[in-house]
Parts: sequence; structure tokens; C-alpha cells
Amino acid sequence: MYRHLYRLFRSGLAELTIAAFLLGCGSAGAAVLNIGFVDALTGTGAVYGLPQFEAVTLAVEKVNSAGGVQVGNTRYTLKLIHYDNKSDATESVSAVRKLLDLDDVQFILGFASTPATTPVAQSFAREKGILLVGNAAGQAITTQGAKNVFRARAPNSYVGSPLGKWLYKQGPKSLAVIGDLTNAGFSDEYLLLKQAYTALGGKIVAEETFHSADRDMYTQLTKTKAPSFDALFAIGNAEQVAFVYRQANELGYKGKIYSVSAGTAAQFLKVATPEQMKNGTEIYLVAFDPNILGEKGKQFAADFQKRFNHAPDATTANAYDMFWVLMDGLKRAGTTDWKKVADAIRDAGVPKEALLPYSPLNGKLFDSNGQGFAPIGAFDWKDGNWVFREFLPGDPEGFSKFLSQQVKQK
Repeated sequence: MYRHLYRLFRSGLAELTIAAFLLGCGSAGAAVLNIGFVDALTGTGAVYGLPQFEAVTLAVEKVNSAGGVQVGNTRYTLKLIHYDNKSDATESVSAVRKLLDLDDVQFILGFASTPATTPVAQSFAREKGILLVGNAAGQAITTQGAKNVFRARAPNSYVGSPLGKWLYKQGPKSLAVIGDLTNAGFSDEYLLLKQAYTALGGKIVAEETFHSADRDMYTQLTKTKAPSFDALFAIGNAEQVAFVYRQANELGYKGKIYSVSAGTAAQFLKVATPEQMKNGTEIYLVAFDPNILGEKGKQFAADFQKRFNHAPDATTANAYDMFWVLMDGLKRAGTTDWKKVADAIRDAGVPKEALLPYSPLNGKLFDSNGQGFAPIGAFDWKDGNWVFREFLPGDPEGFSKFLSQQVKQK
């Protein structure tokens, strides 16, 4: 047995695979259910992908330590098979093919990056399995007409119109914008934000673009200094937006900065100082924040801290909740047949283990497009942390109809 364990460690399988093996030793012929995970575990996207992997790892270990998951008349131990897509579309497609064709996997979690997720979602309707998307925010992920693709986290574009209206009401009547405007997840949101903001009379006086691996924003920020504006708006990955805060301050800008990045305080403070962050407000779909998620969120935070020796990140809950969507679907279906599990997921409400406060439509977590909705939150920078201010009004029903129209246009 110990030689076998040694080979498992050398092969690079997740620790929870070892746990699954040990559980299986207790009863001959114990059933094992393979679950796939694909995400950025290295590179610039790892800031989102690794927290998702840790969250799913924690959930799998929780299920296995309790004896597995009961599906119909069979109790399964879970085995997590994971691949690093490095936020790359080709790597992502290749990893999914391995899981489906070689690893006997029907259920695939992960996917924090829009560019690495969209090509998978575009073709997944033809696959014999279920795709459960975590943090990836591109609108097109759930406008493919696929009945086997689900995402509880709303796309960034859901935030766009409410955020545009909210920003105008906050006072700034002109914005200088700097962001990853070539990334569909961010550009979808910004387009609707711009439409709503300018419809009320607001003006966009500058638009500058950076890319997901950039760290030098001085050129773009210098260009925004010429026109007069009331506030700076930054949108992109956490590290890049943090550099905007830092470098805008270094160039002498002391005004208000609004941002969309889903970055935690710890992620920002790796780049910027508390002083450089003091005028910041971050807006995102409410992700993991134990201060607003109640006792269940606090317990999860404690368990996560104990297991990984660091606090959960803002997007940790996205993949964690999708894991419990899968567990709930398996139990409801009473089988591992992926088609029946997909049917069960479409008809189900919010799993009791889910952390985020979703807005069900007709009692169901997912709409006809496989899309769920969580509220939008505004967080101000205070005393070295993001502190919840308020929820922004959203329109799940109206946006669901909008998504359906995008499907019909294909």
C-alpha cells in the first residue's frame, strides 16, 4: 500500500486523491466518482484559479471524510483530477478533452478566466458531460444554447447597467477609464456601463487599455491626465488594477478611483500601499466575504484558513458553490448519468451548502440559459481592507431575458 501511495505522490495527483485511496481501502470494491477541474494554477490567472482549486479541494475532502456522496443506491468516494490551463484557451480545450476522453470524467469544474473558458463553452453542448463554470465572467459562456453548461456567478455584463447608473448617482459626471478592454468579460460589462452612464448625462473623457499581464500603466495614466475628469474608473484583473491605484498615486492623482477586479485586500496590498488605496471603491458581484455571508461564511473561512493557512479570496465561493450544485444534482438525479444530472440541476433551487446569496428565478437557481444571479456589492477601502457599503439594484429577470435574446440571435 505504501509503495502505491508513494507513486501517487510522485505522479502529482491532488492530496485528496490519496484520501480517496485510503477511504477505498476500508471496503473492497468501493465506488469512485471522477470529477474534473480545469483552471489557471500558474501564471497571471492563478490569482483566481488557485483559490477556486483550493475551495473545490476543501469541499471534496469534506465529502470524502464524511464517507462520500450517496447517489441512488451507491455511495461514491470522489476523486479530483485536475489540469492547469494557464489561462490559455488552447490549454483549456486540451485539458477538457483529456478529462472527457481519457480520464472517465463527466463533470468538470473550475474556469476562472473568460478567454480560457469561452472556447470550451462554445462547443460543450456536443459533449457527454456537464460544465460547471466558476469565476469566468464573459457573457457568451451562457449564450450558447447549451443545456449542459451552468454558471451561478452572473456575467460581468450583468453588473454593467446597474453600475453605470450607480456611478452617476455617486456624483462623478465625467470618468477617465483604464482597463483590460480587449477581454470579453470586462468589455461586455464596460459597454453596458458606458451606455447607462452616458444616457444619464455622464461623460467618458478618456479610454485607455492595458492587458492581463501588464504591470506598467504609466503611459495610459499619463494620457488620462490631459482631460479633466471627476473620477478614475479601472477594470481588469486584480494585480493590474492594483498597479493602476499605485501608479496613478505616484503620478500625483489623489482623486476618487472606482474599480472592478474582484480583488481582495491582500492581493491589492501586494502591489499598492494602504495610502495609495485610501480613495478606492470596488464593485463586484458579491463573492466570498464572511462579514456579509453570516455564520456559514465565517465557518467556511475558518475551515479554509485551517486547511490552506491563508484566508479565502473574493472569488473562492464561485467554484465552491458550483461543487455543491453538482452534489445536489447527483443526489436529486439518483444516478451519475450526466443527462439526468443536468436535468436535476436545471430544476433545482439553491443548494443549502452554497455560500452566496443568490436570486432564484421561479424558485430555481438557474434560468433557461444555465445562468444564476448573485447581488452586486459596493466595497469601500477603509483601514486596510475592503468594507461592504451597499448592494446595487440588479434585474435578474430582465437580464435573463436579455441573455435569451442573445441565444436566439446566433
